Amino acid sequence: MFVILRRDFLNIVKNPALLFANTLFPFLLVAIIGGMSGGMFASDTVSAHDYYAVSILVFTALNISIISPNTFMEVSVKKANLRIGYSPVKSWQIYVSKIVSTFVFAVLCLGLLSLLFFLLYGVDYGGGFLPFFALVGGLSLFASTLGVTMAILFKDEESANQLLGVLNILFAFMGGIFFHPRILGETFARASVVSPARWVLEGAFRIIFDDDVSLALPILAVFAGLILIFLAVCKKSFRLEDYV
Repeated sequence: MFVILRRDFLNIVKNPALLFANTLFPFLLVAIIGGMSGGMFASDTVSAHDYYAVSILVFTALNISIISPNTFMEVSVKKANLRIGYSPVKSWQIYVSKIVSTFVFAVLCLGLLSLLFFLLYGVDYGGGFLPFFALVGGLSLFASTLGVTMAILFKDEESANQLLGVLNILFAFMGGIFFHPRILGETFARASVVSPARWVLEGAFRIIFDDDVSLALPILAVFAGLILIFLAVCKKSFRLEDYV
């Protein structure tokens, strides 16, 4: 299991596009949007960089789902999948390794970004950084598992990523990542309760500004339940011959 996990993780970190999308790109988004939106935040307690650093961290965690199909179906990975198919490993170890390696990569990237935002912009994560990061990490694990599940169901990287890309953008708009969902109407705002981004963003801001961690455990419990459902789907649907 460890050998498979190590190989999957190295495949991710050796991909320049994935490194850029999960480190430099979010950083540039916060720098640009935070700088342009500074005048819109008149409060002394929250700046544009505070708001967008947290929201872009959530958006980055959500987009981790797009990495997972790559760990299954990128050309060089398919060759490795063939070798694994003839080795004495259980099938669940293969897709669980994809989930864990993607999650570890996400946590490292999000941790680095959180540190940079704190050092460069003085972003305040409140007195509960661990609860805040647990929420973002929980979203990352949810996204990693969702991505692997879509890869197994669609058996095609392009189709899986197209659907995941649409879902991520929809969840981001519904979650208030870039603007409040009420801008798009009350109906859209009411429907936004289904967005994982909204759950995490609301929980994160309560932790940061109110020192209120009451939403953290319920949100993580929902993620745990959904992850278990996704794993059950993976177990039922996974066939290694579809990925070689």
